[in-house]
Amino acid sequence: PDGHSIVSADWDGIFKIWDVASGIERLSVMSHSPKIMNCAFSPDGRSIISAHMDGILKIWDATSGVESLSLIGHTRIITSCAFSPDGRFIVSASYDKMLKVWDITSGVERFSLVGHTDKISVCAFSPDSHFIVSASDDGTCKVWDATSGTERLSFVSHIKEISRCAFS
Repeated sequence: PDGHSIVSADWDGIFKIWDVASGIERLSVMSHSPKIMNCAFSPDGRSIISAHMDGILKIWDATSGVESLSLIGHTRIITSCAFSPDGRFIVSASYDKMLKVWDITSGVERFSLVGHTDKISVCAFSPDSHFIVSASDDGTCKVWDATSGTERLSFVSHIKEISRCAFS
């Protein structure tokens, strides 16, 4: 969030934090799983989330690399994850056709967003943290209410899979 660091993750199960100014690697952390599908900094820059092929999300301390929380609930590969801009929640997307919204403090799943009929490739919060957008191999892009978990809109304009979507 401050523009001074980059987090990268690979299918080798390692995520790294890099200093932008110097290009020097500041931290290298071996995960529990050999394939990290996605990673992101928290809005305050103190935590990192990683999404894994084994269906587990991990929250890590961005300074020490120590794991602080495991979020277990998906039954298949997690393809995408994001922190809410207000720093209170995480959303994750999976091959199990569900999105899950998690409370960051407790690690408890708040609810599952169900409505896609195929793998979900990506998810994101709106800048105000009120909505979640998701894209799926079912050819739809859906908008969800982040507070209630209800589906608000569904865009069905693609013939094939939708690989990415984002809020302005």
